[in-house]
Amino acid sequence: MKLTITSDKTVYRSGEPVDIEIKLENTGDMPHRVNKNFIVHVDLIPHFTDMGNGENLLWLPPPFPLPLTPDSFTLLEPGRSLTINAKALNRLLTVAQVSGYPPPGRYAIRFDYHCNTKDFRTGKTFEGWSGSVTSNTLEITVEK
Repeated sequence: MKLTITSDKTVYRSGEPVDIEIKLENTGDMPHRVNKNFIVHVDLIPHFTDMGNGENLLWLPPPFPLPLTPDSFTLLEPGRSLTINAKALNRLLTVAQVSGYPPPGRYAIRFDYHCNTKDFRTGKTFEGWSGSVTSNTLEITVEK
């Protein structure tokens, strides 16, 4: 499995939404059942690092997970991918309007994806790929 993130540009003004595309690709030779709604589950953990001082910033916690059902999963065939535009995550990157973050500077963004097959509310486990993968690192610059 491979997790790739891209953005619409590399330079943003403070408070401007960062448009991130997240692509989960099956690079193996076997199909895997994965959570097709991974963007709204705690399976996807964002990491933001200030490249100026090395400080790790997480402006908001990941979204609260939805209950898992058999319909939460899709079969990802070899060579196929699941792509989500992360406009839903823009709130993670636009807290500048509330807290002054992110201040101008250079930032590294990456995501860790842990495919969860167990529903946190019921304890029920569903059939699916239960691995994890880390994305590439995306660098952005925030200007005043």
